[in-house]
Amino acid sequence: MSKIERIAERIIAKWLKKGNMARAMRDIMPNSNLSDEDREKVVEIVHHVVRFKNLYDFAMDSEKMEKNPRNYVRVFFRKKTLERYRKIALEKNMAHIYLSASAEVAKILQLYPHFAEEINKEKRTHIAVNIQKIERGEAMGILQKEGYVVKLCNPETCIGANSSAKYSSLIKNGLGIVQDASSQHLSKLVASLGSDILDFCAGSGGKSFTIKFFNPTAKVKVHDANENKLQSLFKRAEKLGLEMEKFDFTGEFDVVLVDAPCSGLGSAGRNPEAKYQENLEKYPKIQMEILNEAKKYVKPSGFLVYSVCTFNPDETYLLVEKFLAENPELEEMELADGNFITKEKRGFFITSGDIIYAAMMRRKG
Repeated sequence: MSKIERIAERIIAKWLKKGNMARAMRDIMPNSNLSDEDREKVVEIVHHVVRFKNLYDFAMDSEKMEKNPRNYVRVFFRKKTLERYRKIALEKNMAHIYLSASAEVAKILQLYPHFAEEINKEKRTHIAVNIQKIERGEAMGILQKEGYVVKLCNPETCIGANSSAKYSSLIKNGLGIVQDASSQHLSKLVASLGSDILDFCAGSGGKSFTIKFFNPTAKVKVHDANENKLQSLFKRAEKLGLEMEKFDFTGEFDVVLVDAPCSGLGSAGRNPEAKYQENLEKYPKIQMEILNEAKKYVKPSGFLVYSVCTFNPDETYLLVEKFLAENPELEEMELADGNFITKEKRGFFITSGDIIYAAMMRRKG
């Protein structure tokens, strides 16, 4: 067994026992003494097993193999076996097997077959360059000198790279952050709508920071229900040289961004565990409550931008339809056609990286 296979097996073992693939990888990979190239191979194995676990289990049960970490790694190298059982599941209409998802998520994936295919692809890591500190071309040069494979992506802050670029000097020195390309597109949209901006579900700050990359003169206030995330946000902002202000529940803004908690199906390319969720009905209630609070802080003629990293209809266009019906003072604003934009019945999807749904609404002035 190669060292790559041994490390992959250890990560899978920890994931099978405790869940949380990302944490299992963070706990084991830094001390693995692997080259960047070998790290990428471990990531490929682990992601594939997690992404297609239902299919792996179906194949292993059919082959009478014990479902242990070693056998998951073995089956990874038997692509023809996996494909054979995927075809059997397809013929028998076993959607939760051939889509490798919970029954609830499989129903949603059948509504969006093109998205189902997209989230099962291995995703590149994207970096948002702090273009107020460094030009993107110079940032690419730094990454290339450090041995990373890079590619220009859209929008103009974005560089695609292999996953180990998160450890680069560019990130360590506050010249950029790891952020998906679709999130960068959303931040660019928000930055273009005004200069007095509230990020109402700011988390640890990714979109707030990129908004400032695009619009350095913008005043950005931030709020999140999780105080620990806000503390992290302000530490990261200091490292990046960005000014942020904590929201005190007063005032009105040109733009209020509600990047709400969601099922995360659109990020399953990077976090395949999202496909195995159940009980998705909890999210729309939370999202509606947040929207109804956030709308209070939108100026007349100002914008309320709602976004979620999912394509579950109950969290996307159906929710926005209901929200607009209950709030006639707000109207939907259509986004012009463009690259990486897919229109939905209400709102649109951004598809340059993760699949992000967004709706742009304006308070009638």
